[in-house]
Formats: sequence, structure tokens, C-alpha cells
Amino acid sequence: MTSTPSLDETTVLDEIEVLAGDALEPDVAREARRRRMLVAGSLLVFVLTRAAAGYVADHPGFYGPHRADGTGDVYLYDQYTWDMRHLGANAYRDLRVEYPPGAIPVLMVPRYVRAVSYRTEFIVLMMGFDALGLWGLVRIACRGGSWWGAATWLALVPLLGVVSYTRFDMVVAVALVWALERARAGKWKQTGALLAVGAAVKLVPVALVPLVYFVAPRRQRRGFLLTTAGVIALTLVPFAFELPDLWQSVIHYHAARGVQAESVWGAALLVARRLAEYPVRVVASHRAYDAVSSVSATLKTVSNLLCVAALLATTGLAARTRRSDVARLSVLLFGSLTLLIGLGSVYSPQYLLWVIGLGAAAMALAPRRTAPAVAVLAVTVALAQLEFPMWFWDVLFFDKGGALVDLVARDVLTIGGGLVGLWCWRRAAAGCLTPSA
Repeated sequence: MTSTPSLDETTVLDEIEVLAGDALEPDVAREARRRRMLVAGSLLVFVLTRAAAGYVADHPGFYGPHRADGTGDVYLYDQYTWDMRHLGANAYRDLRVEYPPGAIPVLMVPRYVRAVSYRTEFIVLMMGFDALGLWGLVRIACRGGSWWGAATWLALVPLLGVVSYTRFDMVVAVALVWALERARAGKWKQTGALLAVGAAVKLVPVALVPLVYFVAPRRQRRGFLLTTAGVIALTLVPFAFELPDLWQSVIHYHAARGVQAESVWGAALLVARRLAEYPVRVVASHRAYDAVSSVSATLKTVSNLLCVAALLATTGLAARTRRSDVARLSVLLFGSLTLLIGLGSVYSPQYLLWVIGLGAAAMALAPRRTAPAVAVLAVTVALAQLEFPMWFWDVLFFDKGGALVDLVARDVLTIGGGLVGLWCWRRAAAGCLTPSA
């Protein structure tokens, strides 16, 4: 039998509730004020850093004379889109474009703006995607995540240098950020769609689909896969009658690539050439530079086998990750993709944008556990800007020791960063990760 509170007791309870509300109200107001200040601060830092980064990207002479032109790919985009729009050329049958279909709409946007030059417009477009990536990280922070994710993005994108805005890899990085943001919101179909967008632009995010699949809730997996496959199929529809040409232009083209001189395998050959006078030639190939030697084919096979082994191993780790643990998934995706880049036989500096996106998302979801891996990434990114465009010709053709040391350090740290990322995944026991951890 329960008793009804007396009038005095009711009054006391009401006063307690009022006092509790009064105590909580300043905390809520303080948190809202803090959030507004962080958003405003992020926007200010973004405007200042991106103004400088955009200027450097649009003025390749900033790095000084006799440096590699970091805007070279933009001229290629300009030529492709001009031929497609004004000459009616087919992307895969006539031009042999090596990018998947999802890249073409991105490349065509500046072709239809024409306010200034194609290069400037392309750089501004990539800055817009940069802002979109920051927005995704701010959303995570405002919904209980950490602001370290936004800070990581704000710092590392300009630290990478000119390639941040003169390649369309920014689109892939932003797609990865938003894929994790949507996964954290429990929208796994949207996560699949965003991974598919990234894959339609640059293929690589396909490698992450198995990892996300095993962490997605069981009831969501079918929808995740169907959406991923559906969006990729949708990008192929305009080229349905040109699939053989598309295959030759994209898949076969990249499968036929050799050992890029900038990869860890190419760097090893350059070291052997310098220290032991091992015969190695640096030749132009696939719009890059390959290190050609008697063991290059063997090294490419070893690289492929190690990448497959790494992907299988990280997929196994995903299967051991608690369902819906997006924080731990973000750490695993970061470690996996970083390791694949480091072990690959092709390694261009813009690839680091992909892992900057994943690293920033992981810092937004689990900063304390991700911090060691992102610290390694920050050093790697700084070395990458020194390697390209600052010392690119020095390392390839002038055989300067300092430039070669920088290249080797960047490549080794990339592999190390991936391994540290996987160690961070292991260190984070299932269920112990929280958005603010």
C-alpha cells in the first residue's frame, strides 16, 4: 500500500525539481555556448588555412623554380572535358580515360562554369568538398563526438600541400567521412551509398565494403550491400554499351601498372641503385614514373599478395568487431586502408587524402585510441609534401640522398601508420569505445 505525499512533502519535491532544473540550466547553456564557439572557431581556421592553401594550389610557382608542377593533372582534366563537351569525344572509347564513371561528373563541373580558368574553378570545387568534409566531422562532434576530428581535418588537408586541391581524391575522402557519419547515425544504406560514390570515383573504397559489412547489424547487411551495388550499377548505366572499352580504360589500365618509383618497392630499388649501383631505370609510365629493374615484376607480385593478405586479415578483424561499433570500425578502416596504400606497388601522395578522411573520422569517434596512429599520419603527410612537389625531381633523376631518405621515410611510416592503426583497433576492446573517449 502506497501513501500519498502530504502537501509539505509535495512542496519540498517541487522545490527540489526547480533547484535541479536551475542547476542544470547553466550547464546546458554553457555547453551550447561552447559548441557555438567551436563551430565559429573551426570556420575561422578553415577560411584562413584554405585561403592560403587555395592560393598555393593555383600558383605552382610558389614552391620555387625547378620543382614538379603539382597542377599537372588538372591540365589533363581540362583536356578531357574540353574534348568531351566541344568535340563530342567518348570518355572510354576515344579518350581512354583511366578514371571510373563517377569521376566524370566531378571533372565536368568546371567545364560548365567558365567564370575564370578551368584550374581555378576546379580548385574552388575541391575547396567546396573540403568544407563538406569539415561539416560531416562537425556533425559528429555536435552529436556527442569529439572535436579532435575537425581539428585533424583542418590541420592535415593543407599540410599535404598542392595535391589536396589539384586532384579529385578529395571527393573520395569526403565520401568516407560521411559514410562513417551516416553509420554512426544507424543509416547503413546511406553508408553503402556513400562508399559506392567513393568507389565510383576512385575504385579504392570497394576494398572497405567487406569490413563495413561485418560490422553492420545483421538485419541491415542486405540493404547495405544492395544499396552499394545499386549505386555503382547506376553510374555504369550511361556506359552500358561501352563496358568493354570502360574495362580496358580503367581496370586493365591500372592492372597493367608496374612498380611506381614512389612506392615502398620503388624506393627500395632506388636505394639499391644508390648504395649498390644496382641497375634501375626510372621511366615514364601510366602518367607517372616507374622503377624498372630485373626484379620489378617479382616485387609487384609480392606487393599484390601482401595487399590481398592484409585485406583478408583486416576483414577477419572486422568479423571480430562488435556489431554497430562504428567507433572501432573507423579505427579499423583507417588502419586497413593506410596499410594497403603503404604496401601497394603504386603510391601517389594524393592517396593520403583518403586516410586523412578516415583518420579525422576516427579522431571524432575515438580520439584517445586513434591519436597514436594519426600522429604517425601527420608526420607522413608532412614528408609527403616535401617529396612532392619539392624534391620530386631530386629523388627520381638527380639521386640526391636527402630526397631519397624523405621518400623512404614517408613510405615506411605509411606502413607503420597502418600497423599502428590496427594496434589501436586491438587496444580498443569491444564496447569500451565511446564517442568522447
